[in-house]
Amino acid sequence: MFSKRKSKDSGSESIENISEEAKGTVSYKNPLVCLFDFNEESSKAIKSAGFNTRISLLGSPILIPEGDRNRQQTLLLLKYDWPHNIHEYDIFVVDMDKVEPIPYKEDEHKRLYQTSEDASYFLVEGHQTVFDGRAISGKILRNELANITDRTYILITFVSQKQEFSYKLYGMSSNGYNSNVTVSSHDNYSFIGRGHHLKNIMGEEIDVCVVHNELNSLLVKCSHLMSYEATFRHPTDWKDNQQVPSEKFIPLMRNKNKDIISYVEFDEGCILFVFPQMDEKEKLLIPLLENILPAIHPEIFPESTLFSWKNEQDYWLPNHAELVVRKQELERKFQSQIDEIHTEIESNLSEFAFLHNLLSETDDALVKSVIQYLHWLGFGSVAEMDNDSSIKEEDIQVILDDGILIIECKGIGGTVVF
Repeated sequence: MFSKRKSKDSGSESIENISEEAKGTVSYKNPLVCLFDFNEESSKAIKSAGFNTRISLLGSPILIPEGDRNRQQTLLLLKYDWPHNIHEYDIFVVDMDKVEPIPYKEDEHKRLYQTSEDASYFLVEGHQTVFDGRAISGKILRNELANITDRTYILITFVSQKQEFSYKLYGMSSNGYNSNVTVSSHDNYSFIGRGHHLKNIMGEEIDVCVVHNELNSLLVKCSHLMSYEATFRHPTDWKDNQQVPSEKFIPLMRNKNKDIISYVEFDEGCILFVFPQMDEKEKLLIPLLENILPAIHPEIFPESTLFSWKNEQDYWLPNHAELVVRKQELERKFQSQIDEIHTEIESNLSEFAFLHNLLSETDDALVKSVIQYLHWLGFGSVAEMDNDSSIKEEDIQVILDDGILIIECKGIGGTVVF
């Protein structure tokens, strides 16, 4: 039923080829940015700006050949493509713009690895000429995003008109007969969840209404590239026994009739930006990723240099210089104490090295270690015998109050024998 798409047809390049050509120097390893259904020019521009991007697909619509229409039934698989670790990404950007259908190729809609007896396909019947699986792929994407927990992620979308799609899931049993057909409906806003869609309406006159200065300036600068295809309602929350406009929803742009055509919403760890369609989307996205979003959510942009000037001495805050000096003095003090400890450790190792030597040395070195050991145990008169004595049997003599202790040292396999 679900098959990750490997390439675009009808003259389009494969994801792998586009990714290869779009490669540039990655200045920011984080955040991880996933671009869905972006054209090659915009993808290259964002990649060239140094962001760690991955080109992904919700899947192009598929044109059903006329011969298959006459046959009344065509079986298809979904052709989406995104990273297997998509739950580790931080920013998701979806372009909902219209896409030209690609030709149906039967070989691309066959299962290469069928691990069960039964199989499921999407079924196109009758006079339907195009299969657009992006709505149900979007629903699957939404389920993937639900796996992101305990952190904030950003979803940015350039929306188009809302469309509803009906899907027939064909269950084929092992005996070749149809076991069942399940029908479900999804719209192309399914990856958003609550889309707050009001109506489809097209226009180009746009009024920027957001109060955030930098974002306001950016949207004004880009508005001539935009055209809207849908409007949205302002959601409400229940407060003080009445419905009031949600404070988590902020309109960004309105049309000439004051309808909302763009907004940002903060909901359960997701920051959702909804923008109208626009040409050269990189002209909005790059400044948004470089300047505006790092200021709002710096935790998502750990490598941003936007505020690096704050660390320069000319911009230090009151008391900061004194605190830095105190920190440096403590570091020097502790480093000096650590150096003293290292010296004591080396001295202690040298002083008691004979204890290790008892287990590892042989010949004269072993004898000297035994003598040190005996002195350490408290024996006062310990003598090493003359090495030139031809009749010497012992190595060490220890004078005791009531006699002499004679010691012969043999190093056998790292062990001393008395």
